[in-house]
Amino acid sequence: MPAAGTTGGEVPTTAATGGVTTKTQGMEDKKGKKSIVHQINITGSVPVENWAELFRCFIGPAARMQLKKLDLNVQFRMEPRADTPLSPDDQALKAMREAAKQLGLKFETNE
Repeated sequence: MPAAGTTGGEVPTTAATGGVTTKTQGMEDKKGKKSIVHQINITGSVPVENWAELFRCFIGPAARMQLKKLDLNVQFRMEPRADTPLSPDDQALKAMREAAKQLGLKFETNE
């Protein structure tokens, strides 16, 4: 939807688990001034089977935009099933802990 007082505009898309927030780019208001995007924030939850879409739709295009700043953040919350508990010595957890260390990420477990 266009912002109040503008002609044309983009329709932000939203999903039940997230949304896209932008300001309209390159549209003229009634006084003929062009609007520009100052910041883009995209938040929400994405099912694991759709994570490749994040790279195709957002990360790749953003990397080609010659932006002043591109901050990418991750948050993983994993809860084992009651019938398959995880040991702190689990090899997959050890590998994740080491990968997080190498990438400069914080890795925490609640035992």
